[in-house]
Amino acid sequence: VPKAETVVMAKADGEFTYVYFNRQGISYSVNKWGHYRSHYPALDQLHQALLQTEVQSCELLAELYGVENGRPVMLPQFIHMVKSGLDSLVAKVHLGVWAIISVNGQATSDPYLWQAQRLHGWFTQTNCHVLPYIVPKTRQDIEDFWKVQVEEGGYEGLVIHQDDEVFKLKPIHELDAVIIGVNK
Repeated sequence: VPKAETVVMAKADGEFTYVYFNRQGISYSVNKWGHYRSHYPALDQLHQALLQTEVQSCELLAELYGVENGRPVMLPQFIHMVKSGLDSLVAKVHLGVWAIISVNGQATSDPYLWQAQRLHGWFTQTNCHVLPYIVPKTRQDIEDFWKVQVEEGGYEGLVIHQDDEVFKLKPIHELDAVIIGVNK
C-alpha cells in the first residue's frame, strides 16, 4: 500500500453531492437532503467523459457550485442558478469532483492523492472537473496555493486531506452559539 501524502484542495461554496454513473445511461446526483438531480450540463459532461474510460459504473463525491466570470460564486448565487430553471444559469453550474467511493462495484481504498490523480485523468476542462489541488512540500506551498485559489481565484477556502483526517480552512469564521442560561 503506497504511503498517503497530504493533499490540499480548493473548497468551492456549493452543494455537497453524491454522484452515480452507470455506462448503461444512468447518471444522477443526490445532495445531503435527498434532492435528486439529473440531466444538467455538468452531469452530462461527466457521463460523456466516463464513457471514454474503462469505467462501467462508479460512485463519486463532488461539490455542485456556480461559476460566473471564471470565478466560483457564493452559495446564495449558486442556489439561485439551480432553482431558476433557466438554461443560461444552469449552464453555469459546475461539478467539482473530489473523491471516489467505488469503481465497477469495488470500494476504493486508494490514498487520496491516487484518487485525485485518477479523477484528473477522467475529466478535462469542462463544467465537470477535479477541484484544483496540490501536494505541498512546505508551508509556503500551502500559502501560495491559498493566495492563488482563495484570494485571487475566489474559492471559499481549502480542504486538507492528511492521512485519514480532513480539515477545512476558510477565511471567514462561522460560529454557532447556544445560550444555556441568562442571569440578570
